Amino acid sequence: MIELSAAEIAAITKGQLTPAAAARQTQTVSSVTVDSREVQAGGLFVAKPGANADGHQFVPQAFRNGAVLALLEHPVANEDAAGAGEYPAVVVDDVVLAMGRLAAAVVERLRAHSPLTVIGITGSAGKTTTKDLLAGILREHAPTVAPIGSYNGEVGVPLTVFSADYDTRYLIIEMGATKIGQITYLADMVAPDVGVVLGVGSAHAGEFGGVDNIAKAKSELLRSLPGSGTAIINADAPGFWPWRP
Repeated sequence: MIELSAAEIAAITKGQLTPAAAARQTQTVSSVTVDSREVQAGGLFVAKPGANADGHQFVPQAFRNGAVLALLEHPVANEDAAGAGEYPAVVVDDVVLAMGRLAAAVVERLRAHSPLTVIGITGSAGKTTTKDLLAGILREHAPTVAPIGSYNGEVGVPLTVFSADYDTRYLIIEMGATKIGQITYLADMVAPDVGVVLGVGSAHAGEFGGVDNIAKAKSELLRSLPGSGTAIINADAPGFWPWRP
């Protein structure tokens, strides 16, 4: 990850620094995680609320493991410190949206530094296999970053972006969706140069309200491409018809 200071993160995410963080605004972070068990020394811990657990309850563990800053939705008291106080953090309204803003800023900085090609991949099936194969090919040519496992949503895509640095030449982004608008959100975040649509199937048809809506959702990636962008479509796959010339 490229290094970012506490002050920069607060400005990018439109958040507020806690007093402990304001006292050391130039403190930089060099990694990001949403799992307190995976925090690296000098890392940023994102306290993501979840269905079964709230990341805020793991803030003390994250700092014991080496975190120097947290991204929170409310301050957390530091009971390990002498006297009253809170953990150094950037406090935002929504940590997931803040991760998206931070990822978008990272992509912009990477592009400003050196050539970067962002490749977005979506489809009802085959996304993870395709990104793994593509990563294997591109790594033979230049530094390439691809998602871990099937990181393909509002949290996974930013985490993939955060693993890139100024040497990264190719950034592969897997994009999943369970509703209209999600791929647009992810594409706005990473601004893909290449869009790959593998096909349209019936997975999540109930959530989307039909296969036609799935096709519409997948086409959001193609609509996000710039005029100079490249669209790659699987003409043999069922559901290709929405984009047939």
